[in-house]
This record gives sequence, structure tokens and C-alpha cells, in this order.
Amino acid sequence: MKFHVKPFGWMDMLEFKKIVPARREALEKGANTPITTDYHCNEMAKSLHPSSQMLRIQSVEKLTDQVYRYTLVAAEEGRKLAYFRAGQYLSFRMKIGNSFVNRPYSISSSPEEAKKGFYQVTIGVRPDGFTSRWIAEHWKEGERVEASAPTGTFYYEPLRDCKQIVCVAGGIGVTPFLSMIRAVAQGTEKIGLTLLYVNPTYDQILFREELDQLAAENDGIRVIYYLTRETREGFSHGHLTWDQLSKHLPCSFFLCGPQRMYNEIEPQLLSHGVLQKYIRHEATQPEQKREGETVFRLHVTQHGKTYDVTCSSGETLLTALERAGVVAPALCRSGSCGLCRSHLVEGEVQIPEQLEGRRQADRKFGYIHPCVSYPRSDISLDIPR
Repeated sequence: MKFHVKPFGWMDMLEFKKIVPARREALEKGANTPITTDYHCNEMAKSLHPSSQMLRIQSVEKLTDQVYRYTLVAAEEGRKLAYFRAGQYLSFRMKIGNSFVNRPYSISSSPEEAKKGFYQVTIGVRPDGFTSRWIAEHWKEGERVEASAPTGTFYYEPLRDCKQIVCVAGGIGVTPFLSMIRAVAQGTEKIGLTLLYVNPTYDQILFREELDQLAAENDGIRVIYYLTRETREGFSHGHLTWDQLSKHLPCSFFLCGPQRMYNEIEPQLLSHGVLQKYIRHEATQPEQKREGETVFRLHVTQHGKTYDVTCSSGETLLTALERAGVVAPALCRSGSCGLCRSHLVEGEVQIPEQLEGRRQADRKFGYIHPCVSYPRSDISLDIPR
């Protein structure tokens, strides 16, 4: 086949020079009135990225003594749910006592199931979990809850990732991977996926029957279980090492579990030459830094309103704000989404190294993410509404 490419000549230059004057002429003719028409692209953007979604709890399943799966549908009849990428999460806004809190939970259902009208989230109740314990006690069938649009960057991206991905899950961290596995089985994602699922004991494995069935029915899905506190025939024993991880190269690694799992696995990958862009890990809650009972004063300004609250050195600024009943913006609670970005007017904070994701400009001009910032002195903070 022959292709003819037109040479760049003086006529092209002439046309190019006309662009700016034509644009200025169009601007001069334009009206100085707001656009009130909702175009199709606006309607699509609103449906894909609503500011919030009112959902109704359709069913509650108790998977273990400490793990519950919730199926949620649109609260209004006929309302469509926002679509998402397998691996994303919903952030739920709740009023608990006098506190307004936001908590993110991974979507464990598939994008295709959102088209059918439901989401599923699977929540583990922690002994010290303020919000998770409240959810277990109060989220009943028929209750209405408020959620964000699906968000987060923890999903397969063909422009960045390998066609083969390895998902490393620890405990309840399997939830976004269940969504990914369902998406592969349903043809939404065209990738090969291997799940390395680590649990202390056999009885703590979540979704084992469904995972085994999906792996048996789909050549592109493999599931390998690891038990750290129990030896069982047919299951690998111990923690993951480089020898086990390297068997799956080349691939992209997705990690979801406790912070200590990231601390063990990510350095191994980097030290053996795996590029950072091929390592993704899900946002995690910041670890509490218990350093005595030092209490600091937190002076907050929010669009003309001021609040004075106390904040312990062992809690984040965002936690202190929520405890005091201040309605502060938040989604991820791990310093990655940027929604809670605030100006540190005065004072000193400590940010865990693994959660320090600010831009250089924010560091220079004193902007922080309260969700991962611990006070080290009295604080003056200007937060968005």
C-alpha cells in the first residue's frame, strides 16, 4: 500500500496564522451569560462522577464473626449507579453521635454488576474500629446511606501496566481483587491475573469457594493461597519471598493488605529491579503513632468559621476534626486523593514516610493532608469546605 503525506508548506503556515485571530473574533461575538443548557457530555459526566450517591442497603451477609458483605442499590427507584473501574472504592459519609466521618471501602462487586443496579462492599470489623463497629451495629436492610462516586487509582491501566498482573492480598485486602477477578471472568478486563492470597489460617480465607470456581472456569485467572500460621496440604506455607514473587515476571504487582505487608514486599520488588510504575498498592489507613498522651490545641478556620478543638499526638488532624463534629472533606484517608488538602498556617506536624505524597509546591507553601498528619505542636489550620 502507498501513502501520500502532504508536505508542510507555506499554505499550512498561512492557515495556522489565522487560528488566533479567528479565536479572538469568536470570543468577541460570544455572549457574557452563563451556559444553562445541559449537553449530553454534561449529563454523562454527572452520571459517571456524581458528587454523592444515596444508596439503600438491599441485603447484609455475615461472612464471618467479624466480616460483613453489604449489597447496595440506588435509594431512588430508576436511578442508575455510577460506573467504576474494578479496584476502585466508595467513601461513605456518616454521622456517628456528634461526629461526621468519611470512610473508604473497596467495591468487591464487578463493574458489570453496577450496570445491573448494585454495588457490594465487604467490611471487616476491627476491635478498635470506631466506624466499622458502628456500621456492623447500624447498617441494616432497608437503611439509606450516603456514598461518594467510585474513586481511586488502584485499577489496571493498559497504558501503564503489563498484560499480566499479580495481585497480592492480605486478609480483607482481597476485596478489590475479587472485583478485578469478576471483571476478568466477565470479559470487562482483558488481562491475565494471578492472586497470591495470604492469611494466617485456612478458616480466615474469604470468598474461597467463589475464587476457586472462577479460577477453574477461566484460563486467565490463577489463585494461590498462603497460610502463615498453619500447615495444610495443598496450601503454601509462610510469607511471600522474592523467589515466589519472581516466578510471575514480567508483570505488574498490585498489593492490598496491612501496611506491614507493603513494608515487606515492596522493598523486595524494588531491590530486584522491578520498576516503581509496575508496583501499585491500595491506600491504607495511617498507622497510629502512640507517643504518650500529649494533647495539642487545634485552631481551625473554614470559610469564615473558626473552631478550637484538641488533638492528641496519637491521632490525625482529620480524626480530631471529625471527633469534634467539624464537617471536613475527605475520601481516601491516606493522603492520595487530595480532597482534604489544607493550609498549615502555624505549627508542626509529622507525616509517616510511606504516606507522604505531597507535591513539592505544597511542601514549600505549607499545605498538608490532615488525614495523614499527626500534630507535634499546637496547630493553626485553614481547611476547605
